[in-house]
Parts: sequence; structure tokens; C-alpha cells
Amino acid sequence: MGLQEEAAAFSQDTGQDSSTVRQPEESHAKTQPPFRTKRHTNTESMIVSGVLQSPRQAEVVPTHSQQLLQTGIIGVPNSGKSTLTNALVGQKVTAVSDKTNTTGAARLGAFTEDTSQVALYDTPGVVHTRSLHGPRHARSVRSAWGTASQCDMLMCIVDAHRQILKPDIRVYGLVEELASGPLPSWDPLPTVLILNKVDLLSKEQGVPLLQLRDRFMQLFPFQDVFCISARHGAGVQELKQYLLERCKPGRWIVRSWEATDMGPSEIATEIVRENLFKRLYKEIPYNLDIVDVSAKYLRDGSIRIEKHIMVATELIRGIVVGTKGAVIGEVGIAARKSLETILAKRVHLILNVKVPGYEPVGSMGDPNAIAKAFQEHYYSTFGSNRQGLAGLYKEDAFMSFEGQPAQGSQAITQKLTSLPFQQVKHHITSTDAQPSTSGGLLVFVTGQILTEGESNPLKFSQMFHLAAQGSSFVITNDIFRLNLA
Repeated sequence: MGLQEEAAAFSQDTGQDSSTVRQPEESHAKTQPPFRTKRHTNTESMIVSGVLQSPRQAEVVPTHSQQLLQTGIIGVPNSGKSTLTNALVGQKVTAVSDKTNTTGAARLGAFTEDTSQVALYDTPGVVHTRSLHGPRHARSVRSAWGTASQCDMLMCIVDAHRQILKPDIRVYGLVEELASGPLPSWDPLPTVLILNKVDLLSKEQGVPLLQLRDRFMQLFPFQDVFCISARHGAGVQELKQYLLERCKPGRWIVRSWEATDMGPSEIATEIVRENLFKRLYKEIPYNLDIVDVSAKYLRDGSIRIEKHIMVATELIRGIVVGTKGAVIGEVGIAARKSLETILAKRVHLILNVKVPGYEPVGSMGDPNAIAKAFQEHYYSTFGSNRQGLAGLYKEDAFMSFEGQPAQGSQAITQKLTSLPFQQVKHHITSTDAQPSTSGGLLVFVTGQILTEGESNPLKFSQMFHLAAQGSSFVITNDIFRLNLA
């Protein structure tokens, strides 16, 4: 029995009308996984009336006839909140990435049909208090709950595929906190459970999906349950209609032809942030701030937008800029194309990568911050694209790998790519740094390395010497040893 049949049988057997598992209405071939629909490669490819419709074309609805529903979207990081917001609105209004916590503050998206408007607040990923990572994370989570408390209803979104294969205890903690009250003055709100990414499930996983639904219903009295694929659009239209039907008399937040309260410059910030996450490695994008410089319309109808991408160190700046500007160039081109589709006009996008209070080489800054940024980038690249390490070594650099010497970036890269394993994970134990007398930086790293096919990690030590080159650093010396004693 497929997932849809299981869901239908479950609903008939229990008679729990207040918590129906909502399914897309369209039928699917038996050979395909449930909910698989025509794929949109990106959200901005959809034709959006809210972007292309002018105020003169939109029908004016008197204030006394307007209806409104303010809805907060909550969920743990990387559950699909931003993708769902963009899919419901019909355009990209918030950054989407496979990496977690790409939404830094609540973002408003909205869609309007006839006299009804639904305002969606896409919040930063929320977790239980026991899963917080420092004061900044705590402030972000409190802000998300604060936004949610002001809404008329909530949608709690869960990555069903991940939760079935590898249960995330943070998800259950979030639902428990939703029931107990995450804030001192919390009043329970009508809440809908959204089981997302069901397109990734096989037919055999239909029963586990219903079991997952049962467990959540035991933790919190959700009013309804929707099984959707926000990325592919399956089930989104049914959810959209459900929200419209629950609008109550109230003044609209944005005008009928608007999809967000953000202006072109703010939308540009979201798009640039998304493309930085797509292009860069691991923690680097989390340490970036995007600062508005200017945004102005030109005589030909195009818009010129300039942003500063602020980074902590010159090393990170070099990584973000890339060799001869290759990385930031790719980010800029991809972001500009998305913006031109969303804004329906030509966009001139200027991105400058800067370090606050930067001084020329000679005042290096915090050696430990530089060393930490370097090792994160180095070992992330080592694990995902070893060939990409070539650009980190100076052309005449020296390396000693387990006593075997290599000189020159080409020879070093050949040595690293010829190692007898493809997949490798590094767990860093310590990173120490000292400025060298030559004006460079010594970086000493200890940790554990686990290669494919092995169950026991090995301890290792690695010493680097980094030399300033322009606005960044390159490796001049590299010594690696396994600690087998």
C-alpha cells in the first residue's frame, strides 16, 4: 500500500478530522515515489503576479473588506523554512541553502488572492534551550519565538526524510517546548504540522511517515498535518488554499501586488547571502556581514546596487575573493541573474569584500583568528576537493608528508591527490599560532584523521608556515606526521 493509501486508511480508521494528513490531489504513477512532481530548478523561475503586476493593474480592495492571516514558520535549522516561504509566496524573498541557519532574522513574505492576504514570517532556526550554542545563538532563537508569538497561527516544519532515517532529537525538543511554552508569557497558538521533503521517501517509508506523524501528535495537538515537498511544489497549493481560508478581517501588511516588505536592496542582500553559502565552505559564510552601500535607479530603468561583504580577517577575504577575483565574481554573476528575474529589470550589482579597520600587511591582526579560519578552510577543502588546495600553496613551497619531501605547488598537489584514499574526515583537537620573525604566521594543528574503510581514527600533527601575499596568505612550508606512538 502506498503512502497516499496508508494516509487515507489512517484517516478513515481513526476519524481524527482535526488532524488530517493532507496530500496533494494529483495522481502519480505507481513506479514513482509519492509526491514527485514537475521539478522547478529554482523558485524565481515561477511566473509571479506579485512581481510583474503593477499597482495600476491591481484591483483596489477597501480596508474594511480586507482579510489577513499572519503565520509564523518555525522549525530546526535546515528543515526547509525558507524554501517553503519562497514556494508559497511564489518568489525568492529569503536565502535558501543546504547549510543551516541561513536566515538571520525574521523575513516577511506575503501572497494575496481577492480580499485575503497571508503574511508569512520566516524565522531563524529554533532549537530547545539545551541545544543553544552561545549568546548570539540564544538571541536569535529568542527573536524567532518572539516573532512567532505575535502571529495568528504557526506552521511547524519538519524534514520528514531526515527524521525517519536519522532522528534529530532537536525536533522533538522543539515540539515539546512548543507545548510547554518557550517564552514566559506564551499563549498556545493554532499550529499546523508540515512534514516536508516527502518526495525523498520511498513507498516503503509510507508507514514510518505515519508513525512519525503519530509521535508528533502525541507531543502537541496540531490542528492539521500536511505532507509536502516545498522544493518541488507538491502539496504547496493545498497548503496555500488552507491558509487563505483562515484569513480574518484585518488590514493588509503589504499591498496586493507586493510579495514582501523588503525593497530591492534587501532582496539583493538575501540573494547574495544565498550564493555565498552555495559557493563557500563550511563556517566561512556564517562570519560574513553584508552591508548596504547604495541602491539607485538609473535613467534607463535599470538599478545599480552596491554591497560591502565584511569579513573578519585578510585570510578570509582572500578566500572569499578567490584567485584573481574568481569566487566573488561567480557569486556576483549568479546573484545578478537571480535579481534580474525577480525584479524584472536589468541589475548592476557591485560587490566589494572588505575587512573592518584593515591596515596593510605588517599589522597582521589576531593570529589565532587567522589560524582558525585557515585550518577550517584547508581541511574542508582537503575533504571535498583536494585538487583545490593547489591555490593555497606558494609556487616554490616545501612540503614533508610522513618524511617524503615535495617542492612546488604542482608537486605538492600531485602528492596529496595521489594518497590511497578518496574520502577522509579530520577532527581538529587544537590549533596554535605564532607570528614568525619573517612577517608570516606559524600554525600548528593536532587532531584525528579517519579515512574510508577504516573504523579507528589516527592522531596527526601538521605544521604550516603562512606568508603574506597581497591581501591574503599562502603556504610556504607544510610538515605532516601521524602520531603512531
